[in-house]
Parts: sequence; C-alpha cells; structure tokens
Amino acid sequence: MGNEALAEVTEALHEYIDCSSADVSAAATNVAKLLSELMPEKGYTAEQVIGDALMDEDCFLHLGRRIEIENGARSCRVCGCTYRFACPGGCSFVEEDLCSQCALG
Repeated sequence: MGNEALAEVTEALHEYIDCSSADVSAAATNVAKLLSELMPEKGYTAEQVIGDALMDEDCFLHLGRRIEIENGARSCRVCGCTYRFACPGGCSFVEEDLCSQCALG
C-alpha cells in the first residue's frame, strides 16, 4: 500500500482510538469510509489496509484496548490497559480499575 494511503488509515485509526465515547461513531465511520475508498478501487483488501496500519505497534495496542473497553472489558483508570492488552513489561490489576504498573507510579 502506498505511504499516503497508509498514513491516512493510521491517522483515522488513531482518531478512533483517542476520541471520546460521544465521538466514536463518527470516528468509526471515518475509518470505514477510508477502507471503502481503498478497496476494491485501489486493489487492497481490508486485511491489507488494516494490517499495514497496525504495523504501528502503538496503534495496534491502543486499538485493541479501545475495542475491548467498548465491549465491557476491565481497564485501568490511569493508562487504559486491559487484561489482554497489558502495559509493556506486563501488569495485573491491583484494584478493580488500577493496574500494578500505575499503582507503582
């Protein structure tokens, strides 16, 4: 995929990840719009587009956390980590909404 297209999708994914819950529908619509523009007219599959964008490890981690939280997963009130998408180096929950890394400061 071209660098320009990849940058657009990565930016849209970051907007989706970082938006407030009130804006999530608009951000998700923007991601879907970009995907529909890149496929099939430009010959990319959804897997290629998302896969290339998620090569940005930070984007992958935060997108995973966002999806889990939207589906009711427990998350840290400080950093937003979840059980499946823990802090780098690992962590565990020491309170209902606080991970061990953040508890240590």
